[in-house]
Amino acid sequence: MINNIIESFKNEDLSAAELETILHSFEQIPSNQVANFYKSLVLDDVKYIAAFNQIKESDFNSWKFDDQWGIIQHLAFLIEEWSEDFSLIPAFLRKEPFILFAFIRGYFDRTDEEIRLFKQVIKENGLDKDYEFIIETFQYDDGSVASIIADQSIKELRAYHIETAKAYYNSPKEIFLHEQIVCSIPEKFMNDFSFIQELIFIEPQILLALENQWKENIGLCEMVLKKNGLLLKSMPDSIKKNPELAAIAIKQNPEATLFISDELTYNVDFIQKIVHENNKVLEYSIPRMRNLFLKS
Repeated sequence: MINNIIESFKNEDLSAAELETILHSFEQIPSNQVANFYKSLVLDDVKYIAAFNQIKESDFNSWKFDDQWGIIQHLAFLIEEWSEDFSLIPAFLRKEPFILFAFIRGYFDRTDEEIRLFKQVIKENGLDKDYEFIIETFQYDDGSVASIIADQSIKELRAYHIETAKAYYNSPKEIFLHEQIVCSIPEKFMNDFSFIQELIFIEPQILLALENQWKENIGLCEMVLKKNGLLLKSMPDSIKKNPELAAIAIKQNPEATLFISDELTYNVDFIQKIVHENNKVLEYSIPRMRNLFLKS
């Protein structure tokens, strides 16, 4: 009989009525064969998640760990790869992190009802206040889901915002909106120099989304220009005319010569110094400055 049920699931076009009939036949499976039956469903890669909705918690708890883990992995696979309905996961298994993380990977493609149930599971199990769980979600998402499910107590933590920034910049985005990261960070951190340093270490361009007090900070600008000299283009004039910072930017990328102040552009001593370090600088200098340098 078990083989007949499994064989029925190989039909990938079962109607709702046919599926219901098959599910009713589960009641005839002897209790001592239930574990092996579900194990077979996993081994045969049965895609109908409704088949697993019939699992009883008392049966599951009596199975070997490997059999339990096989079920959990398969349910997570169905959630992530086949976008199966989260509500069809047995209620006692919905709180399993492996299954929740699979759901998170496709969070924004789920139905409103599934998302509501997901949030309910998170809250009922205290996972919204579980720092380690929230941080682990960053491995599967750019931080957007965490911002939705995390309790305010988590969002008050400095480390949470640092990990959020890391997740955002590690995600495969085509365009990074630096203001999007900054706007969600509490003011108490945005006024903390060491916190700003950590942000810039993650992504130098964040500096451009910060308030002027940070954009004109010599130490921060030096950090940024050592990583990306071309960012000199978007920096304040006070930085563009700073010979030490301009030299750092040009050393990192000779093309930064295009963005130094006019004052430095026509400063022969300055140009001689940076050309001596890298003669590619002349490729990016304007003709007037180049002639001035060649005559000197």
